[in-house]
Amino acid sequence: LCLLPLHHTYQMSAFLMLLYVGGCVSFSRGLRHISQDLVFFHPTVIVTVPLMLEKFHKRIFEQLSKQRGIKRVFTTGKMNALMKRFDFAELRKYVYSLIHDAFGGKLRMIIVGAASLNPDVAKDFLSFGIPVVIGYGLTECAPIVMCNSLQSPQTDSIGRPIDCVQVMLDHPDESGAGEICVKGPNVMLGYYKNKKATAAVLKDGWLHTGDLASRDADGYYRITGRCKNVIVTKGGKNIYPEEIEYYLNRDPLVLESLIFNDESAGDAGVAVTVVPDQDAIKEKLNKEKLSKEDIQKAVGDVVKRINRMLPSYKSIRRVLIRDREMEKTSTQKIRRKTESTETPETDRSNEKE
Repeated sequence: LCLLPLHHTYQMSAFLMLLYVGGCVSFSRGLRHISQDLVFFHPTVIVTVPLMLEKFHKRIFEQLSKQRGIKRVFTTGKMNALMKRFDFAELRKYVYSLIHDAFGGKLRMIIVGAASLNPDVAKDFLSFGIPVVIGYGLTECAPIVMCNSLQSPQTDSIGRPIDCVQVMLDHPDESGAGEICVKGPNVMLGYYKNKKATAAVLKDGWLHTGDLASRDADGYYRITGRCKNVIVTKGGKNIYPEEIEYYLNRDPLVLESLIFNDESAGDAGVAVTVVPDQDAIKEKLNKEKLSKEDIQKAVGDVVKRINRMLPSYKSIRRVLIRDREMEKTSTQKIRRKTESTETPETDRSNEKE
């Protein structure tokens, strides 16, 4: 089932591959119709982006929380651990029949790329009996560079390089994170009629992607951030916005967040724009209507909890709250440059602990 636009190489590569192996490709009518299209087409494979999968995940748990009996019991962590320890594939499918039916009843896997995914989401889908295969690529690489295998998917990794591709980490820092550089027959020859842009990213046959990652002993890579997003303090410390956003976005009271350099502090520091989940805040406070103070306190409490988890130089110093979702690309990634320079709707500068 195609959920993404075909002008994006990620979806186009999946579309062509399915045709090549004799598969059937169906097209969703749009975001508002995905639930009905899943049931109508009953797909075996879905190719999607993290934000969309996280929305599926949130909706699933909202529905499971309303269930009683065995379906409700198996949403707990202990029962999930038991299911993982023993081979209860059929039992798991029965218990999670509500979820499988919502995806059409025949789903074998979900392929995810184009941005980083919360590992907890992938783990939960795996416990439902639906493996999530995470990959990494760029349009300039046609587009696949790395991918996990269906046999042993890693929920917190973008996988290992595919057979025809070489990958190296350029100038790794003290933590082992460096820029992903790619060489192989899938790498572009250059940007069309733009020698300057080509020279900036293609050096000695290596494509410099601008993405930062680390590599473990088994050769699995994990994205840590983007070179252009890194905040460098006067003390020379690197702050990766994506790391802090990961912790914030895990909180049920936060819909999305964007970390950026707090230039108002006179030194490189951390500021954040938060889009709160007002429905979740209403449920937590047991209120039908929220005041600005309610939202301010709820978001402030989340930020305080996150700050206690982080080293002092990574602490969030300034909090901005906005009422509407942030502008995104066609693959649902936040347009960081636009959002970090936009005038905030509500400045919560005094919310730091």
